Amino acid sequence: MLSNLLTFCKNKGIDYLAGAMPKVYSMADENNILGIYDHHFIITKQENLVGALELQGLSYLNLMQQDLEHYFNARQNALDGIPNGVSVRIVAKRRKERIKQNSHLDNSYAKAIISAFESKEIFDHRYYLIFESTTSTPKSFFEKKKLEMTTSIGEGDTKTPITFANKHSSLKQVIQRVSNALRDFNPRELESSEILRFYAEYINGFDIPFKPIMGILSDSYIASDLEFFKDYYTLTFNGETTYQRFVGVKSYENQTITSVALSSLLHYECELDIIFSIEPLGVFESLNR
Repeated sequence: MLSNLLTFCKNKGIDYLAGAMPKVYSMADENNILGIYDHHFIITKQENLVGALELQGLSYLNLMQQDLEHYFNARQNALDGIPNGVSVRIVAKRRKERIKQNSHLDNSYAKAIISAFESKEIFDHRYYLIFESTTSTPKSFFEKKKLEMTTSIGEGDTKTPITFANKHSSLKQVIQRVSNALRDFNPRELESSEILRFYAEYINGFDIPFKPIMGILSDSYIASDLEFFKDYYTLTFNGETTYQRFVGVKSYENQTITSVALSSLLHYECELDIIFSIEPLGVFESLNR
């Protein structure tokens, strides 16, 4: 009896001391990324797969009206081809660049013209499409469990639930269809290591050209100190602090997607990231949101 009481007091004392110690946060634990799944996909902690396309773009110079209509229809067809179970995020990254001018010019007039028109900062825009399999609803969760108990692919300990195999195949087909629909915009499928670096840039506030040897986004790749405040957060690296803030814009009761807000934001004289999240919904789901 006495030994049990001493053990109880000992455990309570350890719990009290552990609770009094400051909590150490890990960025690897706080984010939703689990690691690399295969050559083109990463996997989240909710067992969702993520793939990405980079749109390298095309020139709109000397295009006729029918050409513009063709490209508009191509974008619309790509969005219409996204099925239920897959969400798409359109990401626009605006980064500041500086033109390097040739200082070894003998012609003073040419040098003056170049200095007047090229010695200034410009902004580079890059566009990405992020595809992610969505989290299952409670109904589909039980259907998944039923299938896992009754059917599988493979033998022994290496069997893979057929529902997860379908998720991988479905996401791959969606990316291929969208890539074919947007072939005029020169899409390029990102490798899984590039996608991991893509998310690491959001965490750090800048791009780090690391190579994830273990295939996971560990704390060793997190180089910035992150601190949250009421309506903004700061990223500190090498003594330099960057203030950042999320601004969310939601649109309801609208059946069309407009790019007016996107094009307006991309004319601001600052670096920013714009994310459009698109998720197809059925009639019943849309009416209940």
